Amino acid sequence: LNGFLTIVGMGPGADSYLTLGAMAEIASGDLVVFRTTNHPSAASVLDSLAQSASPVFSFDLLYDRFDDFDTIYETMAKLIEGLVRQRVSIEDFAQSATLIHGKLELDELNKVVFVVPGSPNVAEASVRHLCEIFKDSIQVEAGVSFLDIAFSRLNRDPF
Repeated sequence: LNGFLTIVGMGPGADSYLTLGAMAEIASGDLVVFRTTNHPSAASVLDSLAQSASPVFSFDLLYDRFDDFDTIYETMAKLIEGLVRQRVSIEDFAQSATLIHGKLELDELNKVVFVVPGSPNVAEASVRHLCEIFKDSIQVEAGVSFLDIAFSRLNRDPF
């Protein structure tokens, strides 16, 4: 393993659900990849990265390229694995992901941050695939889940 992977959740919607820890992790990446930018908090996160020299990518085009979600999420996981383990160059990675800003040149790639909607620990097939691949050599930054909001609004404890 040459690089390190951190997975971060943006929360279930409004910017107020995006944690300070999540923002710090996103900002610390040498390269940031969004599963999708089709999320209410994505614009704010992208704005915060605008001054960063780190390349920022999105996998949005994979949703148009493939017909089924299993293939999409497996493809994302394999591409990220190749990038983190430095088996795939950034230039080759850019053939399957959209470069939002930054350059395709890095002095070194130590930390890749994968940004997902909601919580990485709830209903995220791409994260499950990555956890299987990387086992214990992965960091998952907890995020607010839609379940947290639902239980709060219902004034219910799930236990």
